[in-house]
Amino acid sequence: MKKLLVVLVALLTVGLFAVPVTISGGGKVQAGIYFDNAGFRTELGIWDTWISFDIDQPANLSIYVTDHNANGIGISSLALSNDHLGATWYASNAFTGDYSLWWFVDVDDGVWAPTAVLELKDFGLWVATQDNNKVAGKLVVDPLTIAAQATFTGYSFGGAALEVSSEDIFNGLGFRAAYRTPGDYQLHVWFKNTLGPVDVDAYAAYGNINDQLVGVNFSLANLFDLSGNLHYDIASAAFSAWLQAVLSNSLGTLTVKYIYPASAQFLLEPAALTFGPATLALKAGSGDFNNWVNGLDGDVVANFQDVSFTADLTVSPVLGLGVIADPTIALNFGYYLLTGDTAAGLTVATTLYDLLSVDFGLDFLNVSGWYLNIYYYQEF
Repeated sequence: MKKLLVVLVALLTVGLFAVPVTISGGGKVQAGIYFDNAGFRTELGIWDTWISFDIDQPANLSIYVTDHNANGIGISSLALSNDHLGATWYASNAFTGDYSLWWFVDVDDGVWAPTAVLELKDFGLWVATQDNNKVAGKLVVDPLTIAAQATFTGYSFGGAALEVSSEDIFNGLGFRAAYRTPGDYQLHVWFKNTLGPVDVDAYAAYGNINDQLVGVNFSLANLFDLSGNLHYDIASAAFSAWLQAVLSNSLGTLTVKYIYPASAQFLLEPAALTFGPATLALKAGSGDFNNWVNGLDGDVVANFQDVSFTADLTVSPVLGLGVIADPTIALNFGYYLLTGDTAAGLTVATTLYDLLSVDFGLDFLNVSGWYLNIYYYQEF
């Protein structure tokens, strides 16, 4: 998130002591009037807002407040630290999963709940509690990371788990071994290195918690970029593989991908043509052009007509009107040969007095799908 930080330094007096406080914040705000075939609507919204308070003395204290909770704005975290000790409380956090502490990969249940973490900096040790039923610890002794946890009901023991890992224990070789009571286990091994002109990422996993597989990703950059994957799922006895080549030069880019056992995809993107204030971009590729935003699509082996074509003409005329900024006008065309689906539209984008954004859109094949948006948006 682009952040426009407003930093205020205030003096809080407690007795005879003056304490410097740094206050910063951010968020997103949008206000607009939106017109379309169904009518118009007026909206004002603010989201992803946050504010933090940082106090340097007598201890490094950080309070982080956001709007990400069911009750509206509330404190999300409080952190204390000095040279030897750190302590952080989270209104909600997890030990695995996106945006979590990521202490575990295989053995944790991923629950989000109130969490406290104590860091003993002199020993490379972290100790944490979560809600009222989980205690966890993490110890980093280079190159090893050891993470353990135990669950409780009251003070009755419920179970335990352990993960030992090293991202790179020797020359690109890494591993993670996990055990969870009563008898679950998981082992991961990987090798990431460059062998001559080839970048290699080999991996294997075996256990009864997660995957049982072996595979390798590889890439080669020379006259063209070559990459691929070989993958074998032990549990399902299934083999998969793909190979992709990308040829790029001043004339454009051609991407071709083969997927085992018999699928093929491609995308041809000639270099854009520019003449005056106009730019023309052409594309041809397999699959539905609406899906190209997610990468290659379709399969020309299964059906040679599974191809699409697009043309985008963008014009940025210099008007010098002052009232509105020089607009960007785009004409878009797409055709999917397999189904005959066609798209043709017009979009215009500009700003009014360098303050309000103005967007206009028209679908030539469905004129009722027009829209006009006049709005202000800011991230701060």
